Amino acid sequence: MFADVIWQSRRFVKCRFVGANFQEAELAECFFEDCDFSGAQFNAATLTQCNFTNCRFVSANFFVARVLQCRLLGADFTEADLGGVTITDCDLSFANFRHQVLKKFDFHDQKLEGTDFHAADLTKANLSGADLSGANLTGANLTHADLRGAILDRIDCRAIQLSETKLDISQAIYFARCYGATVS
Repeated sequence: MFADVIWQSRRFVKCRFVGANFQEAELAECFFEDCDFSGAQFNAATLTQCNFTNCRFVSANFFVARVLQCRLLGADFTEADLGGVTITDCDLSFANFRHQVLKKFDFHDQKLEGTDFHAADLTKANLSGADLSGANLTGANLTHADLRGAILDRIDCRAIQLSETKLDISQAIYFARCYGATVS
């Protein structure tokens, strides 16, 4: 339907793109608010400087898509296929990545404030420098993940699975205090 489309500076509010085909599409500086992209195909698409506020991407497919400098505030990625997607310099605050398999995912230096990673598999993920303030990491697997330089304010660190996770010294102290250690 929209395969290979090139959109520049378009605006959509409360639109339904359910099951739409955006394969190899190029969207730049577009604005989407409260839109439903459930089941949409974004395979090999390039999304640049777009705003997707409170949009649903339930069961959408982003295989080898590129998402660059976008705002995805409150985006819902329930059961979305994020295999091979590249997300760079984005604001994913309050997005839903519950139960997602995000192994080796690169979230470095991204804004992830309040993002829901409940029971997500973030094994070997790069979260260095990311703003994870208030993110829900309950049950998340951060084995071999890199958290160095990440902002962890308002995180319940006791509910996170850590094993060989890379931390900086201030984070190591923060985690030790979460478990009742006195650090002096």
